[in-house]
Amino acid sequence: MLISAHASLPAADIGRARKFYADQLGLEIVDEREDGIRFAVGDTTFLVYESSFAGTNEATAAAIIVDDVRAEVARLREAGVEILEYDMPDFRTEDGIIEMPDGPGAFIKDSEGNIIAIGEYSME
Repeated sequence: MLISAHASLPAADIGRARKFYADQLGLEIVDEREDGIRFAVGDTTFLVYESSFAGTNEATAAAIIVDDVRAEVARLREAGVEILEYDMPDFRTEDGIIEMPDGPGAFIKDSEGNIIAIGEYSME
């Protein structure tokens, strides 16, 4: 029986990643261990681990679900996080927000170059 799943994100500099996720995103550190740092988002966790391959994936690596994308984008901008802009035929943001079938979303890159989606949609 499958129980659950969580994301694991690479970091070239684990200290820099710790500051980004804890200080800029405001996430709780669950534990720091030999294989990396686990952060909590709601009732889930994800691991940030040291790797020389950080930032090499050009696709979305993880998603964080929020109750108000626009408010979260404003908060992230105030914290110094760059909101990505896209202008492709079927994928276009306006002031950092994209309207998707499941609700509005936005995208950021973490301190290590990983692309993180921020959305109001359900992952169910």
